[in-house]
Amino acid sequence: MHYIISIFILLVLITCPAKGLTSFEYQFNTNSNELKWESPDPNTKVVYRNGNMNITSNSQFPYVVSPPLFCFADNFDMLIIKMKASNTGVGSIFWATDFDPQFNSNKLVNFDLGRSNQFKTYYINLRHAHPAWSSKVLRLALSPFQGSGQAEIDYIKLTRTNLFTNFLSGWQEYWGPKGRIVIGSTINVIASSKIWGKPLNYYFYWVLSFSFISLLIRNLILSKKFQLAWDKTSISLLIIFLALWGLSECNNLYNEWHQLKIDFKNYAGKTLDQKYAQALGFPDLYEFIKFCESKTPPESICALYTSLPTDPKPSYYLYPRTGIGTPEYILVFKYNLPIEAIKNMKLIHETKTGGKIYQKQ
Repeated sequence: MHYIISIFILLVLITCPAKGLTSFEYQFNTNSNELKWESPDPNTKVVYRNGNMNITSNSQFPYVVSPPLFCFADNFDMLIIKMKASNTGVGSIFWATDFDPQFNSNKLVNFDLGRSNQFKTYYINLRHAHPAWSSKVLRLALSPFQGSGQAEIDYIKLTRTNLFTNFLSGWQEYWGPKGRIVIGSTINVIASSKIWGKPLNYYFYWVLSFSFISLLIRNLILSKKFQLAWDKTSISLLIIFLALWGLSECNNLYNEWHQLKIDFKNYAGKTLDQKYAQALGFPDLYEFIKFCESKTPPESICALYTSLPTDPKPSYYLYPRTGIGTPEYILVFKYNLPIEAIKNMKLIHETKTGGKIYQKQ
């Protein structure tokens, strides 16, 4: 009997986490430095006032970094943020892990911002939103808006998903940016809207499969003849299929209309260079690339290092310069990690924005 009790206690200890380890919650109503989020960006100011974290920035990509977490991603997969921002568009979540301790675009989740200057609670299921939410999470980074602006954050909570928060995150994910924005740079597509990390068509297939089985069984019971039951099931299934196809097309049309409005706002009436800078997402990086074009030969081999989360890759803008082979020039822009290759190179140019050009000796 005592063996059974021991096994039961072991199962309880495994499945029921210790109290106090179920969430990381930041209410910002305390002066403790252990709970403060900070920004390494000198153009982003963080002030704690009236129980809120107030962020003011004139940076192109403002962000704040959490205190150390050292938690396992599987145990904490729901991020809840209550905030308001002066800008519309998208906010972003980054994270650093023990396998990849840097903040970069390989670990990034965007979320749609609500109306400007109005508080809204965002539910983000990080495990469903990105496959890189794994291993041990060291820190989080939050970009509450893009470009110059202000944000006021009431609280941030990293916790476990439950039925209620999972439903809300699925609803916001469906209307969020992942199924609305153009993906790619040379071949552009708009991905299907997603719910809980799965595309809309995934659920349509389940609806069709369940409808086929249930309708066939029902018609067999009522008609007692297989051919008649099959015919009735086929007609009903065709109607369901057409209805789901209509919903899918409406979803696609809405997504394309949404992207059309964004593109018109971002590109209409601008010069070609302004459009390139807008597509890259960081005008100062684009200016650095233009500077590099004037300082390096067109047929040279260049390697570009930057920590900015850009898509498309900024190296595309350097064509016909190639990154294949041993680089003759190394271009560095806002990149804080050590670069082994520049040890045997000479710094030949440096810009006011922090860009550097190294040449092979």
